[in-house]
Amino acid sequence: EDLARESECVCGRSINKEIAEIIRSRAARYLGTDEVMGAGGVGGYFGGLLARAGHNVTFIARGAHLDAIRRRGLRVISDNDGDFTVPGHATDHPAQAGAPHLVLFTVKMYDNAAAIRAIAPLVGPDTIILTLQNGIDNGDRLAAEYGPERVLIGSAYLEGRISEPGVVT
Repeated sequence: EDLARESECVCGRSINKEIAEIIRSRAARYLGTDEVMGAGGVGGYFGGLLARAGHNVTFIARGAHLDAIRRRGLRVISDNDGDFTVPGHATDHPAQAGAPHLVLFTVKMYDNAAAIRAIAPLVGPDTIILTLQNGIDNGDRLAAEYGPERVLIGSAYLEGRISEPGVVT
């Protein structure tokens, strides 16, 4: 809905309301299952926002962070978006998560080789992989494995971290 509202005005010009309605209907179609591969500062923050907006998000995490998310949910503390907690759908086995519409790929670059292989069970015929990582060739590595038509390369400018298990700031 926000995407459609924002799309109604492009560079100060109003676009056709029918196009805005198409955007709304397509956005609603993708209000579904999303997976966050790498639920640290960046992945936890954006995954938390998706979950708060109504998406069914599964966080792929490990160790104490995984355990805390399962027990208490994921808490996000943000100067911009407030302090909120989302349900604790989390696993350390991507194959248990199913085939989502979106895989938010936010692992550290040094974990790429293993993480790219690990998401294979998640990638279905309609899955899109959005990478938000530091580095130059991360999108190319994903595209080589899953096809360029499935990979979106994004950038985010934020300072995020796991401040304690189950909490990203």
